[in-house]
Amino acid sequence: MLLISQNIDSYNVALPENSVFRINLASSLDNQSCNPKQAHVDQIEFANKKTISLIENIIFHNINSIIIIQGDTGSAFAGSWEETSDDLIIEIMSNLNAIYFPDQNYASIANVKTPINTFRIIFNEFFDENYVLLENKMYWSTGNSPYLYNDVTKLPQNSIEN
Repeated sequence: MLLISQNIDSYNVALPENSVFRINLASSLDNQSCNPKQAHVDQIEFANKKTISLIENIIFHNINSIIIIQGDTGSAFAGSWEETSDDLIIEIMSNLNAIYFPDQNYASIANVKTPINTFRIIFNEFFDENYVLLENKMYWSTGNSPYLYNDVTKLPQNSIEN
């Protein structure tokens, strides 16, 4: 299910993380069994079509809109939660962080590696605030030890650069 709700000045889109339905490109739901990876790709393609339409509509109605599209995590097909690998951590930590500025000047976010400062940067750039930017850090924990965090900040950066 793609859920789009409109508040006064914002849209919220929610997709199920573990959908039992396969979303096909004809915008219908099919309750047949399917390959989870293909279902994930189908869901992304479906969401992309709806998101592009939503973005065009937002900009059409207000050319000065700031648009932020963020995911909470990347996918998780690269391994097992029980035996965490670097590949799984990289895949999960590779979440979407897409930003549109009406002036299309993206210098302030050129070196952004994590979404931690997204709103601080926007408030500073567009609303004359003076928030201090936080350090770009990423932490990982497992279900067995949810409060034992490991700093994995350099892991994705090193892997992407190589």
